[in-house]
Parts: sequence; structure tokens; C-alpha cells
Amino acid sequence: MSAGGALSSGSDHDHDSAGTGRVIDGALGLNGILLVVQVVGAVLFGSLALVADSVHQGADVIALVVAAVGHRLASRGGSESFTYGLKRIEIVGAQFNGVLLVGSGAWILIEAIGRLGQPVELRAGGVIALGLIGLLINGASATVLHGHGHGNLNARAASIHLAVDAGGSAGVLLSGLAALWWGALWVDPVVSLVLVAVVVAQAVRLMWATTRVLLEASPSATELERIHGLILGHDGVVEVHHLHVWSLDSATTALTAHVVVEPSDLHEAQELASELEQALAAQGVDHATLALECHPCEPVSTEH
Repeated sequence: MSAGGALSSGSDHDHDSAGTGRVIDGALGLNGILLVVQVVGAVLFGSLALVADSVHQGADVIALVVAAVGHRLASRGGSESFTYGLKRIEIVGAQFNGVLLVGSGAWILIEAIGRLGQPVELRAGGVIALGLIGLLINGASATVLHGHGHGNLNARAASIHLAVDAGGSAGVLLSGLAALWWGALWVDPVVSLVLVAVVVAQAVRLMWATTRVLLEASPSATELERIHGLILGHDGVVEVHHLHVWSLDSATTALTAHVVVEPSDLHEAQELASELEQALAAQGVDHATLALECHPCEPVSTEH
């Protein structure tokens, strides 16, 4: 990989990383304030949908704290103990957020089922006001953070929390209006049940994505075949084996391979390796380690 390309890529990544960090910090500040307001409102106004939204708001704040800490740790360089750095701390944080979503959804489900049989009076005016405030803050935060969540599971996890909570705030607003205009108290627990379904669906998808990274799954079988073909199709390459592709984190792909080559001297082999690295970088492989061979390597015996 050329030095110029590496520097450009690193600069772009640092800029994106700094922007993501600022967005996460801003969302954390706003949502921390909103959490305090919603907890007080949930106690005063008696709405289960508002209680559910407060639970999600608390999950949002925890998610954003995890995202902020994970983002900072993941931005550090490598060390003797962690040669790739702490990139996967973001993945661990994202998976923790997924578990948190499932847990809060289960609690709301139990509460909502209980209230379907015994509707509870609520103060519609206060519920409507807090629902509108929550919708505006969470909707804006989720929209901005979503723009930084492509290829970053940690930011994606936080944006999912915020998007779900924006939906919850819309549900709170709806339940308040239904109670005020029609006296329909049953809307409050029904809104909570719908919110639970959305929460669980998003959490399952998020946890599956993070689990694939932690298990070092390759991006896909098709991509692995395409990468194999790209290397094997390069002039001077005779054979490719021991090919492994995996994700270091949500944004970094690594590759190792043994490549049998035709070049007769070290200079030609090094040029070929550089060409292959550039071709792989164009396909999204950030770290490529190629063991060049002049003939297929012999399998290592495990017998003693």
C-alpha cells in the first residue's frame, strides 16, 4: 500500500472519528437532561408509556456513556499487550447495549400486559408536553448520530437507542392525545407493547451483527471468493492458500494469505505484494498480511 494512500485514509478516518465523538458527546448531554425531566414526569403524570420511555431514556444515556468511553478507548493506538489497539471495545459496548434493550423491553412488556386489564388514569397535558419534547430531542439526536453510524456499530447502537426512544416519545404523545380527546386509556399500554416489539427486533439485529465481529466472521462467503479471485487473477500469482478474512471492528477488515508467486527476485516480489495490497485496499481490506512463496508450503506436522 502506498504511503500517500495510507496517510489520506488515516486523515479521513481521524476526521470522521473526531466528528463521531463530538456527536456522541452532544447527544449524551441532551439526553441526560431529558432523562431527569422524563423521570419526574413519569412519577407525576402516571403514564406507562412515559415510564417506558423513561426506561428507554435511561438505556439511551447508558448507551451513550458506553459509546463515548468505547469511542475514546478504540481511538487509542496499539500497545505491546493489544497490538491492534482497543478497537473491539466498541463492539463489546454495542453488544452490551443490545442486551440492555432486550432487558428493558421485557420489563415494559410485563407492565403493559398488567395495565391492559386495569387502565390507569393519567394527566394528559403533561404527558403530551413531555412526549413532544422527547420526540424533538431524540429524533434530532438519532438523525445526526445515524449519519456517523455507517460502518461503526458502536455509533449505530447508540443511534438505534435514540431512534427507538424517539418512536417511544411519539407513542407517549399519541397516548396523551388519546386520553385527552377520547378518554382512551387503553392506548397507553398498547403503545408500550408496540414499542417493545420494535425494541426487541432492533436489539436482535444489533446483537447478531456484533456477535459476527466477535466470532471473526468474514464479511460474506461471496466476498471471500471475490477476494480469492482478485489475488489469484493478478499477474505473477500462481496459487493462493491459507486465506483468512475477518473484521477487527465494525469498520476495519483484516486479511492474511499465503501467495505463491513467479517473480525471480526479491524486488519483483515486493512490487507484486504492493500491487496486491493496493488492490485489496480498494476492496475495503485495511490490513493485509501476505506471505510470499516461490512454491507451495508444506503442511506442518502435528505429530511428535
